[in-house]
Amino acid sequence: MTADDPILTCVLAQSNSDAAVRLAIWAVALIVVVIAFGVALMLLRRTLNEEDDAPGEGLMLDDLRKLRDSGQITHEEFQRAVDSMAGRVSGPPQEGEEKNTRL
Repeated sequence: MTADDPILTCVLAQSNSDAAVRLAIWAVALIVVVIAFGVALMLLRRTLNEEDDAPGEGLMLDDLRKLRDSGQITHEEFQRAVDSMAGRVSGPPQEGEEKNTRL
């Protein structure tokens, strides 16, 4: 068998073709795995961010106002709750400074 033998040339071309097909299959598989991992990561981040968007104190103040207006809590209870929330948000008053808790 010489290098000019058509059978040998055909066999070598076929083995190179098989290697190229196997390489292409592995490349496509790798791309699919990377895309699937990216989608999973995106969904995980979206799920974690939704948990962070819980209602804050603004909603609580609105709820307290509704309770006060409907008569379920007294004005004094409402004011204590507002003072308590304002104290947590603003921290302790500075010397010579009054807390502003008016709504």
